[in-house]
Amino acid sequence: MRLSRAVSSPVGLLTLIVSGRGLARVCFAGELVDHDAGSGRKNPGLSGPGGEERMDPAATAVLDDTERQLKEYFAQQRRSFDIPLDWSADTGSALTCPRSAQQRNGHTPNDFTMQVLHGLLQIGYGQRWSYGKLATELGHPGAARAVGSACGRNPIPIIVPCHRVVHADGSMGGYRGGGTVKRFLLELEAVQEQANGRR
Repeated sequence: MRLSRAVSSPVGLLTLIVSGRGLARVCFAGELVDHDAGSGRKNPGLSGPGGEERMDPAATAVLDDTERQLKEYFAQQRRSFDIPLDWSADTGSALTCPRSAQQRNGHTPNDFTMQVLHGLLQIGYGQRWSYGKLATELGHPGAARAVGSACGRNPIPIIVPCHRVVHADGSMGGYRGGGTVKRFLLELEAVQEQANGRR
């Protein structure tokens, strides 16, 4: 069972897709692809004011926790997330974010991509690492480009902070949510870090 919910945020509407195992996707506005559009079939679990049609207590709890923690993050009241993640890549959802061919075929991300995604979780709030630094930290010096590609396949942006990875010269680099969103997230965290430094 999977559920989704659209939540408003300072970076636009975010759609959260969860399973009973955890948060599986965070999609930015305009990213969702309705695979059932025009089929006349109702999208299961995607109706009602919160987006939930059929209730799964575990999935609903993950939705509630994710929405609450995102609100705290954007209000600069949270620096890390405590949410179970479902890396299975196939939520069974009629509405999905754009995915790689590997993910569209129902396979989980490959080992290297998973290593990068887990590595992203080690980058602290307000920090900026280069793609090269992350590659080196993961034991793959010289693999900056491959790390960048893996970051682009991150199904759970913001929570898994690929926005904290930039080019070695400090320029933003790519981001699924767009450069404006990436800059906003980095500046949001930088402002909070500066405020903490003045205390």
